[in-house]
Amino acid sequence: MSHTMNKKFSSHHHSLRSTKMLPPLADHLRLLCFLLLILLFHAPVLAAPSDYNEDAIRLVIDETKSMVKNKTTEFEELTKASERLGTTLTSVRQCVKSNKEELDKVSQSLEELGAKGVDESNEVSQQRKNFRTTKMNTQQDLTQCNVFVMQIDELLNTISERRQKLATLNILNKHDDLIALISAQPPGFREWWAEFSPFFNQQSGWEGLSFFVVILGGVLVSVIFFLSLWLRKFLLSEHANHHHPIVRALVNSLAHYLYLLFPVLTMGIFVQLLTSNRKSPTYLAPLAFTVCLYLLLRMLIRFFVKSTGGNEPLLPMPSHLTSPFERYLKWTALFLSLNIFLVSSEFFQKNDVPSFLLLRVTMLTLLCLLWIRLIWLFVNVPGREKSGKWLRLFLTPVLAAAMITGWLGYLNLSEYILTNTLKTIGGILLYFSTKYLLEGGFQSLSYGGSGWPARIRKKFGLEDQQVGTSFFWLHILLDLFALALLLLFIISSWSISQKFFSQTVNLLNEGFTIGHISIAPGRIFIGIFLFFLFWTLSLWAKNLIKEHLANNSHLTASARDATITVTGYLGFILALLAGCGASGMSFTSLTVIAGALSVGIGFGLQNIVNNFVSGLILIFERPIQRGDWIAVGPTEGYVTEISVRSTVIRTFDRADVIVPNSELISSQVTNWMYSDRKGRVKIPIGVAYGSDTEVVKKLLLEVAYSHPEVVTTETNLEPQVLFMEFAESSLNFELRCFIHEVDKRLICRSDLNFAIDKIFREHQIVIPFPQRDLNLKGEFISARANVDSTQAVKETTLGDSVSK
Repeated sequence: MSHTMNKKFSSHHHSLRSTKMLPPLADHLRLLCFLLLILLFHAPVLAAPSDYNEDAIRLVIDETKSMVKNKTTEFEELTKASERLGTTLTSVRQCVKSNKEELDKVSQSLEELGAKGVDESNEVSQQRKNFRTTKMNTQQDLTQCNVFVMQIDELLNTISERRQKLATLNILNKHDDLIALISAQPPGFREWWAEFSPFFNQQSGWEGLSFFVVILGGVLVSVIFFLSLWLRKFLLSEHANHHHPIVRALVNSLAHYLYLLFPVLTMGIFVQLLTSNRKSPTYLAPLAFTVCLYLLLRMLIRFFVKSTGGNEPLLPMPSHLTSPFERYLKWTALFLSLNIFLVSSEFFQKNDVPSFLLLRVTMLTLLCLLWIRLIWLFVNVPGREKSGKWLRLFLTPVLAAAMITGWLGYLNLSEYILTNTLKTIGGILLYFSTKYLLEGGFQSLSYGGSGWPARIRKKFGLEDQQVGTSFFWLHILLDLFALALLLLFIISSWSISQKFFSQTVNLLNEGFTIGHISIAPGRIFIGIFLFFLFWTLSLWAKNLIKEHLANNSHLTASARDATITVTGYLGFILALLAGCGASGMSFTSLTVIAGALSVGIGFGLQNIVNNFVSGLILIFERPIQRGDWIAVGPTEGYVTEISVRSTVIRTFDRADVIVPNSELISSQVTNWMYSDRKGRVKIPIGVAYGSDTEVVKKLLLEVAYSHPEVVTTETNLEPQVLFMEFAESSLNFELRCFIHEVDKRLICRSDLNFAIDKIFREHQIVIPFPQRDLNLKGEFISARANVDSTQAVKETTLGDSVSK
């Protein structure tokens, strides 16, 4: 295998490593996860198949066949051919799907027409003929599409096998070992410089640039430098005393390297734009980007390891370990950046001289040694002894194997092991960092917290102690999604030909079939996630409508409650439909589910359906409303919640009673607030015989009219005093009056009783109590006296004995 493809392949792995060695900042990890989800959900849209063109597809297949037959086709050409075939296959599969749908529609139309009759009209016969012609054409198109699918699948399998063989040969390609490379080095510095000087002299990127362009670039970089200094000062002054330690550490780390990062990045972009049209590659722009990479790595090291602004580091460790750990991380960042720069340069890719190979081996050796040293330092961190030992047990042999294979001449294999090991470690660290950040945020959103989670919970109408169920399930689904991404990333990293990775992704997207049922795990997961996402958004919309209707004086409280309840259930239904649609569930198959449910309803679900229908009646007819005082059987209290299944009644002892809605519809319910909130209070009272009844009536009416809750302005509801009867001991009256709020009936009764007692005392109106006169005969009195005297003698005798 040619060394050119060898270098390109190793460059591909190092470029991937460079991207994964730049984990996002802590404050943006949560945003990154949501963006990845959005990209995944929109992947079908972004990868929308092009229009089906039979001639173009045949041309692609023929060109690919001739390319596959050519034994000298290189790895990159096969990769491009595979990508083009993948796009074509997507278009062809869309053709298969549309033709199947069209064929089903035509077949259904023919079945609706039925068998041809003797007296069939010409119009129906012509329509039948058109349907049969359409069906035959559709079957031909479907057959052609299936043939294309088979041909493309066969070509993809052939290309995958070829790529796997080429990749394997490339990885196992052997160069000279370390001893041979050292022996083949130039004898002096001049000879060594002669090998490197073409790279530095001819590919810098400065040659060919005019003096004006150079001055313009210098001015631009200078302006960015001074703006970066101002931004650094602004960040340090605005956020130096931020209450959150992560924000404080992030701002401090960013400001420490900001004045160098932005000018170097500007210079790299400026030179890249000027030299992008050159045929020969230049190294000045890649060198600037390499410096940016190194500065970013240094910024991350400072962010996680170094104590900044009097704050503890985000990765706490003993002071005797912090300094060496930080020092080795800085050296690792330096050699990693240099290695990426050298391997990504086309000049080094096209030169298979011992000096360049020895430089690659040296860089790999230094990186392996630095990583081994970092792992052994990590073992000594308190609280990380167990995990550190497992890392040392696993990674030390792997890194040593990568280093030794490079010494033996298997440089590509060494780079393959080292690159994918570091990518795996980076992916695992990124997963646990994301898990940690998401867990903290969603715990506060689910169970309550302070700061921004409390504000978000308020937007969704969640109380302090109320559990956010939708946030809880979103957290679980995001955690599973991150774990799935980690597994796919590891599989993609270690796969040589990407065939297994493609098969795994295809299994998740296309799924598998069990009998007549097609199951797509990826689409099902997306459907579940969309369901909980839209359900959460519906709660937010419901709370917005609730806040908007709270200020609407034209709607009654019951109408507002009904509107909010219906909005919540509509949002739930829309979320369910969105989830079912995204999961690939066909809505035509819901008829079968409805048939099965009808049987279940007839047997075991009739009570649930009865309560559900009763709940809808309560919501729309509104015989009872939230806040009403009702009595259902032995239960009496206020209605606090009405749902489609049950109603919650809070008794006067503050006990919540859950009543099925069917009982509220089928049984007798007393609603004290159905038509209005007024209610009547009756106070019976008796006065002594001889009292002036007119004065009593006047005083009682005076008490009633003086109470603010008593209705006094409506004619039919004015207070009344009734003379009820002549009782044994009293003249019985009854004060009857209506009050504005019936739920204040007991309080009003108590207030009126106090007022009546006070005003009767002031006017000497006596409230009698029952009295009886007893006439005792003489024999009973003498017998009682004898009993009393005998008892007194006994008590005296007992007292004398006690004193003795």
